[in-house]
Amino acid sequence: MKILSNADIHFELKRLIDEYSIYKWAVAWASPSNEDMNLLLKHEKRIEKLIVGTHFYQTHPSSLSA
Repeated sequence: MKILSNADIHFELKRLIDEYSIYKWAVAWASPSNEDMNLLLKHEKRIEKLIVGTHFYQTHPSSLSA
């Protein structure tokens, strides 16, 4: 198992967003000011399914309306 730093995660997400044309993601929570969220939304038409957890109020409401 490899533990990824924030920079590693960002690099991998960017690489995967560029490489694939259809996205099916499940994430624990979402933040609207996140650079990765902004990158994902630039390719919004590629999102086929996006599941975002809302338990414990970690997901910011504005990220659900994006």
